[in-house]
Amino acid sequence: MQYSTLKIESNNALTFIDSSRNVYAIIRDKTSKLVAKVLVFTIGLPLLSYVLNKSYKFIKREIEEESLVMNDAADYKRIRIHYDDLYEAVKRFNSVDEWRNDLTSPNFLRRKLAKHIEKIYGLLVTQKDKVQSVIATLDKGIEENHQFFRQIPEEELWANRPREYDYIL
Repeated sequence: MQYSTLKIESNNALTFIDSSRNVYAIIRDKTSKLVAKVLVFTIGLPLLSYVLNKSYKFIKREIEEESLVMNDAADYKRIRIHYDDLYEAVKRFNSVDEWRNDLTSPNFLRRKLAKHIEKIYGLLVTQKDKVQSVIATLDKGIEENHQFFRQIPEEELWANRPREYDYIL
């Protein structure tokens, strides 16, 4: 399983939503509001709902198939890269604050889209928290006041690793 597919799929969902909003704005500016709304409700909304539903199902299937068991360094690297991808995806969803306001919007279209986005976001956040708890198990048992050695937490080690070197595992 390639974990970058989750990041790509979640980015595709957000990009598709942004593009749809831009297309709607262009159609609304070039035609009347009535024509734009008819096009949105007959073509845009069903298409957008379909694409977001497919993205949700794809992400959910990818998450269900993954293994969060760490037995060796290869598993650690795979899970850590997966965590970084999830962190970036969640961060991108957080940067788009408009959809949170749309959850209570009187506009049916905005509310429906926001609910789709919320489902995908919730799935990513839940998975990120699971992966984070698996990685946090590495730091359990670190003694703060050891007489000879200072153990370094996993997060600090990962942040300070040389990125140019491709680790052979």
